[in-house]
Amino acid sequence: MRRLSCLFVCLLSLNAAVLAENLRLFPQDSKRATFNGFVNGGVKLGRQTLAAAPGLQIRDQANLIVLSGRLDGVEDIPVRVQFDTTGAVWRIWILTPEEAAKKN
Repeated sequence: MRRLSCLFVCLLSLNAAVLAENLRLFPQDSKRATFNGFVNGGVKLGRQTLAAAPGLQIRDQANLIVLSGRLDGVEDIPVRVQFDTTGAVWRIWILTPEEAAKKN
């Protein structure tokens, strides 16, 4: 019984360590940017307005899909962005404070 409880405690601590890391892996070709909303069907990143791809997908800090209407009026959000083959914004990940603090 003691071995079982020790194993259980070890598994819980390992799980807590993994959750504490909260690592999300972003595609190699994604870039860091600052999201400043939607303008005339485009995505405003920093001072540039870029085309939005037809299948644009936005993920929040919990990696859940967010509808674009939920981001109306928000500015200066640190994000990772991926572009499609035409250069349109295809994927956006809203960064957690920990992810935003990292250099790459």
